[in-house]
Amino acid sequence: MLLASQACQREEVVPVMGGTGSKGTVRNPSVLVLDTLALTNPVRVNGQVRFDVIGSLSEIRKGDKIFYPAGEGIYGVVSQSFQTDSRLTLGVSRVPLSAFWPEVILGDSVVSGLLVSRERMFAESWVTDTLSLENLVMFNDEWQGSHLKVLLPEVKVSSSALIFQQIGAAGENPWLRRFSIGTGYKMYLKGILQVESTGALNASDSLLLEESVYGPCKTGDLPVYYTIKTWLGYSVLTKSDTTLEFSFQDDQTGFSGFSNNYWSGWKSSEQSEVSNSMIIPVKAPTFSGFYAEVFVSQQIIPIFCGEPGLQQTNRISESILREVTLPEWSQKIQSDFSSRISPAGQALGDFSTLMVPEQRRSSYLISGSGSLPNQKPRALFTISPKTGFTVTSFEFNAAGSSDLESSPEQLSVRWDYESDGTFDTDYSLNKVSYHIFPVPGSYQVTLEVRDPEGLTDRYSLNVDVNISSSAPIAHFEVSPQNGRISTLFLFDASGCYDVQDPINTLQVRWDFNGDGEWDTPWSTFKSQSYFFRNPGNYITKLEVLDTEGLTGSTSRLIKVENVNIKPTAVFKVDPQKGTTETLFTFDASGSTDPEDASDLLRVRWDWNNDGYWDTEYRTIKSIQHRFTEAGTHTVVLEVTDTEGFASTFDKTIPISNPNTPPIADFAVNPTEGTTETLFEFDASGCTDNEDNLEQLEVRWDWDNDNNYDTDFVTEKVLRRTFSTPGTYIIIVQVRDSGGLTDTKARLLVIR
Repeated sequence: MLLASQACQREEVVPVMGGTGSKGTVRNPSVLVLDTLALTNPVRVNGQVRFDVIGSLSEIRKGDKIFYPAGEGIYGVVSQSFQTDSRLTLGVSRVPLSAFWPEVILGDSVVSGLLVSRERMFAESWVTDTLSLENLVMFNDEWQGSHLKVLLPEVKVSSSALIFQQIGAAGENPWLRRFSIGTGYKMYLKGILQVESTGALNASDSLLLEESVYGPCKTGDLPVYYTIKTWLGYSVLTKSDTTLEFSFQDDQTGFSGFSNNYWSGWKSSEQSEVSNSMIIPVKAPTFSGFYAEVFVSQQIIPIFCGEPGLQQTNRISESILREVTLPEWSQKIQSDFSSRISPAGQALGDFSTLMVPEQRRSSYLISGSGSLPNQKPRALFTISPKTGFTVTSFEFNAAGSSDLESSPEQLSVRWDYESDGTFDTDYSLNKVSYHIFPVPGSYQVTLEVRDPEGLTDRYSLNVDVNISSSAPIAHFEVSPQNGRISTLFLFDASGCYDVQDPINTLQVRWDFNGDGEWDTPWSTFKSQSYFFRNPGNYITKLEVLDTEGLTGSTSRLIKVENVNIKPTAVFKVDPQKGTTETLFTFDASGSTDPEDASDLLRVRWDWNNDGYWDTEYRTIKSIQHRFTEAGTHTVVLEVTDTEGFASTFDKTIPISNPNTPPIADFAVNPTEGTTETLFEFDASGCTDNEDNLEQLEVRWDWDNDNNYDTDFVTEKVLRRTFSTPGTYIIIVQVRDSGGLTDTKARLLVIR
């Protein structure tokens, strides 16, 4: 059985007063309103609501529509329920708001001057009701493998909102079904956008400037809250390296609304009161295509009893689009305002937004297009090597030549190797040429590039040709010179040299293990690293190659041993326990290492295992130490071999304070008697600072003749009689585990 407070009641319909345009609600008569005095402290958890119960409960049926009017409010259809003496838990399924309130009319002035805070920290200053940001870096990092920097050196943003809503009947008569939402807005955006991009990319990002919740705005017994978010963002699309900058200012004030009814579907309306936009001329590369936009977006989300409704988004943006497909070009600079609605939750889920038209208008628009005349190509080439000899085959590569209208494959080239005014080759589409200068000297080489329409460009470089060449000298260093299979060996051939060629033009290759096969290809990079997988003696060979194809080589022996095994640490201590007066001797001579002799091992000591070493490293394995405080001390030894591998060993040493004599005492029961009396002598009163009673030993002298009549025993109680009357002096002597003693005498009279 499902129960609820007896104070709950199903209220009658309350008509909306004042007609269309007045605030008010009509609640479905089947809705069960929960008593906020009987059910308190509601907590939502995973589709359930828990209440604390005050008073008695009456039945709630599964499928009941419930409404809890306190706080932010709760509404829904009961799917399950269970209850204890003091708590009621309801499973609540959400349904559209119209199932509870067939008609809701709102008109709320939420706030003006919304922007009061933002999430990221940058230098900032304030202007009345306007957020002013300085040097705001929106993005400066890799994007899609290319670098992008988006900077707003100065930007000012403000916004405000005035909200109206009407949710009509959604009952059996579909003609009464209606919905409308409108926002009176004021948005201001001013700033400078700077973009630096490397390569082609398509990027967008945004910064949340403000997010606030306003409410409750009570309409009848229906609490309504509003979440308002304001974003600043950008979009950038580039086809190549691009640097651009443009300034903008946009001031928009007006009203934007959307409505829906059964007979006409969705309609949108927009009324602009102030629309003032301006974009200062753009600075950007002439022949590059790109798109850049900066925008402010304001999202307004009504929330009914914790459930969002339809979200309205108002947006102003400043953008530039440049398209270049030479010789044609076009450009469009514009300021846009747009408004749309979209789903945000289930409260108004019965109103589909699939066919809602987006409102859009341009408050500023400049466009242009044209055609450029053919531009001449740009000649460029490289020479390899830059200097050489009369036997050197020089490579001339014009692949870097370019043209705005034509691809590199369409360009033809020809060469004049001596720049004597006579070209030595015909025009060719092949951009690479080879030439040998048989006579030494300094030559100026000229390239001429021609595009498909016959326009040309020339470019010249100098090359020096020497008369002869000598082989390079190979040399390398290795660190370390010998090692193990776990050692990373570093090989450095920067010591190679050649009479004719600089070091950066020489190429080297390596045979690390001396098997006759080269382990690396030719490279101008002179450093390499290498692991030897197996122990042994290896002859490493280096070969060096100059620009004329002459080579030199050198080798050296490298010894590689197996992987190092760390030493084994162990020590003895004598004695194994003592007091603060004891001088202990510690001996680590039993420590060993598979590779190093014992006298090469180094040791250090930590006397109290506090993580700090109390001695420096030393090769002497024995040491003496006295502990100043009693207690259990863990002594740690570390042993290190010649390669720095280490191991530790620890042992616990009990330390006590110096021994003090015990205190003897005993009792006699009875204290006097006759020769027939059985006397009990009890030495349990003996004490010692170091030993407990069970460790103490006692012996007895019955007649004070300096000869003890018993041996030392741990038993403290003894019984006996005396055969002769008289006066006896009874003596007990107590001895501790350290051998210290004490005596106690008492007088006993035997009648």
